[in-house]
Amino acid sequence: MMNTGPDDVPIKLVGIARMLNLIERYIWNSRKGQLLLLAVLFTAAYYTNHVSTKMVEPDSKAAEELLSSSTITKIPKGYRLVYRARNIRINTNDSLLPLIESFSFSTTYFHSELGEIWIDVPDEAVLINIKEQLTKADIPDPESRIIQGRLSNVQGKAIANARVDLMGDYCMINYCRTRADGTFLLVTLDDLPKRRVTCYLRFQTSNPKHVFNSASFTLDKAKPVICVQASRNVIEKYKLLWVLTAILALLFTTHDLKQWLRQWRHRPGTCLNCGYDVRGTVSHRCSECGTIIAEQVRVELERLP
Repeated sequence: MMNTGPDDVPIKLVGIARMLNLIERYIWNSRKGQLLLLAVLFTAAYYTNHVSTKMVEPDSKAAEELLSSSTITKIPKGYRLVYRARNIRINTNDSLLPLIESFSFSTTYFHSELGEIWIDVPDEAVLINIKEQLTKADIPDPESRIIQGRLSNVQGKAIANARVDLMGDYCMINYCRTRADGTFLLVTLDDLPKRRVTCYLRFQTSNPKHVFNSASFTLDKAKPVICVQASRNVIEKYKLLWVLTAILALLFTTHDLKQWLRQWRHRPGTCLNCGYDVRGTVSHRCSECGTIIAEQVRVELERLP
């Protein structure tokens, strides 16, 4: 059975009516309320530049599905290994350079910002052996912190070649980029403070205006590896808060302008909305249009004979 209030009106409808009454009184017909609401929406729109962020346990199945694996593909001159590092910085780690230099018969391409090594070899079996050796040498430095993750758009598709910066208490500017599948690897430098530091990731796509941040997380020596799954936020992607702020500002401006015109043409003791004579009205609303009688009109009614 539905709960009812006075005159058998459902309680939910009574609550909605009261809420609409408060909105009309303290926002729609109050310039202070309008300005406060617009200020809140503008602030939220300005600071809503984040992506939906999910932290994943490094050794879990979800992390394995999140991160990309190295691949071997057929090319015209043989086979190509695209090795995607998991724990070390490409081109700066002593454990990989001697190993790669020993493959003198191969063609090697370093992509330090992507954390990838491309190796071209005529024989696939040799390439499989190289991949195994690189995997064994891909060991993290005990003093480093590792941030792995994947960046995707609203539709869940990978965002490639986006710049990833570590920001907050510890910053690494213009350090790495997302790969073709949206994954990235960021390894901290050796001068990271020993204490726990709070940081966040800043992403920037090929469009300089598309800059957005992840949620905050803690870099801790006790937990050296962090897996981040980040996807663009629908609200930020389509600038919904900016659109809502602009629409409300236009509606408030139009409403206030109409009110000003009505007040300019206003006759004492009449409703500001429809011009109906409200002298003798017992209710706090105009009996013609139902609008709440303004404070200005109430003062006029007290002064009129």
